Amino acid sequence: MLTDLRVKLRTRRSRIASCGWEDFLPLTKQFYKFLDDNSVLKAVVAELLARNQPTVETTQNADPNERVCGDTAEEAATVGYLKWRVFSNQNNPSGFYSHALHGDFNQSSGMYKDWYIEPLFDYLDETLDDANVVLAMLIRYKQKVEWYRRAEVLRLYEDDTSRGKGTSSSTCSSSFSIRACPFTSSQSQRRENRMSSHSMIPSITSSEKSRYSTRKVEESLTSRKPSIRRTDIVWITTSR
Repeated sequence: MLTDLRVKLRTRRSRIASCGWEDFLPLTKQFYKFLDDNSVLKAVVAELLARNQPTVETTQNADPNERVCGDTAEEAATVGYLKWRVFSNQNNPSGFYSHALHGDFNQSSGMYKDWYIEPLFDYLDETLDDANVVLAMLIRYKQKVEWYRRAEVLRLYEDDTSRGKGTSSSTCSSSFSIRACPFTSSQSQRRENRMSSHSMIPSITSSEKSRYSTRKVEESLTSRKPSIRRTDIVWITTSR
């Protein structure tokens, strides 16, 4: 899923980077619509803004005709998101232009994209790449547990439920919620069902077991074909 999202993000980045004057504003509006409708990107941006509140305040209070720079990649992405959002919220195709830019559309828009758009795309792509690695590790650990270590991890969890998650997570570098696993819950349910069904069976004494075993042996001897005659049994015992 994250890989497909990165492909979509790069496709929009390529189109915006090479668009002309007529398409810059429409593509910008389309991109922010895509970003707002995507829960993953929306969460990434929300976390970005929450971690860089001083940069958000500085950007919002800055002079529109002055360039705002970030000291880090996150701050540059924050500035880019806010500045580009302002351009997206209006309807003037030249609304991105400011006194900090110069030249014709190709020159001024190229500077604008380098200052604000590229840092945002870089941050989004790198964040999705990191998240994709984490997700791949979790999926690989989940498969490893399901295939090879199901009983072991389940036993670690059931031995001490108060510390089961911490103990089982030590079996892998990435943490993994055992309770969230469908196979552990289903296996525990099956075990409980077996235990409850066994508890309903009345206990059998040793004498009853002996009588039951003797009766089964007699039934097997009488039902066997060809049948064993008493004289045959006597002959076999005497011959020994």
